[in-house]
Amino acid sequence: MARNPWSTAEDEILRDIYSTRSLVTQLHRLPGRTFPGARMRAKRLGLADPGFNAWTPEEDEIIRRAYANGTPIKVAIRDLPGRKPRATISRAERIGLTGKFNGKTGSSFSWVEQAVRNALEDGIPLTVRQLADATGASLPGLNYIVRKLHGNGIYIDGWAPFGNGNAARWMLGNKRDAAKPPAKPSAESCRQWRARRNLRTTGFNPFAIAMQQVAA
Repeated sequence: MARNPWSTAEDEILRDIYSTRSLVTQLHRLPGRTFPGARMRAKRLGLADPGFNAWTPEEDEIIRRAYANGTPIKVAIRDLPGRKPRATISRAERIGLTGKFNGKTGSSFSWVEQAVRNALEDGIPLTVRQLADATGASLPGLNYIVRKLHGNGIYIDGWAPFGNGNAARWMLGNKRDAAKPPAKPSAESCRQWRARRNLRTTGFNPFAIAMQQVAA
């Protein structure tokens, strides 16, 4: 038995939606129902779906707004249920959207700049990789924006250990950058690399043994 059976009223709404061939833009009329679920119910009711692949004027307007604002495809398709990024890019080209954005994520960085500012508003310094996690932007896009804003709205508040070096931690403001720690000597970097390699391959942890000896 279905956990959430369809009501007669919902079936009538679904029939009306399919008569206008606009399930993508009319799904809000069925609160609590998902796009795949609505299509499956329509199939069980014998409703033909000839217009599923036809793009509606509402969808075209969503794409135009996304292009005008430089919104990435992966964000824009949240308002286009059932549509895929590649199909959306193709549709944008068919309706003549061939400007600076071209529907490709990362080809316009205006949204990345605002996302960086929003992520740093909490006053917590973040590295580029942490900014990537917070914003969903790509590392190349973030590196470009960070270089652009460095000294013009953001500064280096400190440094975080990363690999054999250090990664800058960024903050909003125009203060003087924190001094970069000196690089590790090559011998020290090699020693640490060998220690990590041994730990991965053998499970040998000299620090754990040393702690046991101290405890004894």
